[in-house]
Amino acid sequence: AEKDHYGFPMLVDDSIERMKRKQRVHAGDRSHEQLVALDALHLTYWGWQNDKGEAEKDHYNCPSLVDGSIEKMKRKQLVHANGRVHPQLIALDALHLTYWGWQNDKAEAEKDHYGCPSLVDDSIERMKRKQRVHAGDRSHEQL
Repeated sequence: AEKDHYGFPMLVDDSIERMKRKQRVHAGDRSHEQLVALDALHLTYWGWQNDKGEAEKDHYNCPSLVDGSIEKMKRKQLVHANGRVHPQLIALDALHLTYWGWQNDKAEAEKDHYGCPSLVDDSIERMKRKQRVHAGDRSHEQL
């Protein structure tokens, strides 16, 4: 915080709050709603320990990211426990793609399902457009 005072005085308050959050946890206080929510998660998917650790770091450094991280972990656990039953994953799995680079596009869309699900429907439509063009359909008015 002292270093911020000289170079970036507007960051001092944030640095102090971050230190206070760390100190509370160090003293055994995990009563903050974000930590309670993290502790309540029952996760078994591969890599959950890393995700949970990153979310806890976010609690200290950038608390506004924690709720999104919790939702991401819940979606990963749902797939791990129940398979690919979410409508977005079903739609992704139903795509029959052959255009160059479709594997990367599909992997990115699946990644978005966990991290930013609002992007997935647009990604699916973009992949369908790419496939239509690849198959020779140039009927779209913009083509």
